[in-house]
Amino acid sequence: MHRRERHEDTPQTLQIQQLSQATHDLKQLPPPEDQLVEIMWSESFISGFVIIPGFVRSFQDMLRKSFAGSPEVLRDAYLAAAAAFVQIQNGELGNENLSLNRSSMSIERLRRFQPKDRSQLALLTRLGMSIVTFEFLTSSSSSHAIVAHTLLSLKPWLPLRSTDLDLDFNVNLLVLMDIVNCVMYREVPIMRHETDNTRIDRCVGLTGGLFPVMYDICLVSHKHKYEVKPYRTESEQDWAALALTVQNWHAYEPPGFSGTYQDNEIVTMRTQASIYRNALLLLIHRIQHPYGEIDAVAQSWSGSILSSLETSRHVTGRYPLPSFFPLLIASFEVVDSHARAEIVKAIDAHFPPVLCQFLSKLKRFLKHAWEAKDSGCVLSWDQMVRLAPRMFFMP
Repeated sequence: MHRRERHEDTPQTLQIQQLSQATHDLKQLPPPEDQLVEIMWSESFISGFVIIPGFVRSFQDMLRKSFAGSPEVLRDAYLAAAAAFVQIQNGELGNENLSLNRSSMSIERLRRFQPKDRSQLALLTRLGMSIVTFEFLTSSSSSHAIVAHTLLSLKPWLPLRSTDLDLDFNVNLLVLMDIVNCVMYREVPIMRHETDNTRIDRCVGLTGGLFPVMYDICLVSHKHKYEVKPYRTESEQDWAALALTVQNWHAYEPPGFSGTYQDNEIVTMRTQASIYRNALLLLIHRIQHPYGEIDAVAQSWSGSILSSLETSRHVTGRYPLPSFFPLLIASFEVVDSHARAEIVKAIDAHFPPVLCQFLSKLKRFLKHAWEAKDSGCVLSWDQMVRLAPRMFFMP
């Protein structure tokens, strides 16, 4: 037999070539940009954006590969986010003029981005996600608009079923961000998205199976937002059906799940799915019943969420990421001043410091909510979430 002189490129070979190209492209950047952009795939940066440490390496590879493929598209967005991260680490908040200029150029690039085919969708979502990363690192109010625009640009290409893991990851996180903010303000999300439950997502873990019912909750919530109380029969039927769907939901674990991940990683992913499920049940209850009415049921869901978070922290050393949405609406129910103080301490201690701008807003939001509850007012869900200026909620 004659040895074949040429070999078809395997996925592993192509990945090595792409990473090699990324290294080459970095050498073309002037200092200090070459070192700055490498921060985007440093472990210290991206560990705050994956549900378990085991996903750090694949996320690093994705970011490198994206940059290698289109440095001219991603350069400004990557540099802006990396610079914001460095400024936060150095305690230089507010010194962001150069980064803002880069972000503005990236936003304009996103606005003009017109995918020619499906192969460009991952790049579109990576550009959108990079800009959003800068936006919430600097506590901008534009984050949801960037998320919504990116998802709207994807709509002509629906359905998005693909073999591209990077596209799936970007879309899943964008969809979750959109849904959570629409849930909070009773708006309609951009798309009803079904995830591939045979894959474990680097950010949303096992929780992606809840996306369709979360969309439906937003739709019903928006539909009944301004209804007059005497005509609530249809509303009650809608909410009862949704609550039953959520109660019957269980996170799907693909074959080999228990053997693939370490015990503490499994605890993290199961906890995230559980607290999101319970948070939706609490949300459904509170949209129907103002704070101050049928509180015992709400406090039961709240206690379950908070105790699950603490159990997960004792086992794994940190809260699941993301888990801000369940933590927030569970914390609304807390009335004991010591328990409230412990929640504030936990927010500071158990989430990545790089998110300090968002965490500060989250704590202020809770402070307004607790003060309003303590005043003895009976508050609806809408009144509660509008006590503070509108903000972007990380999921």
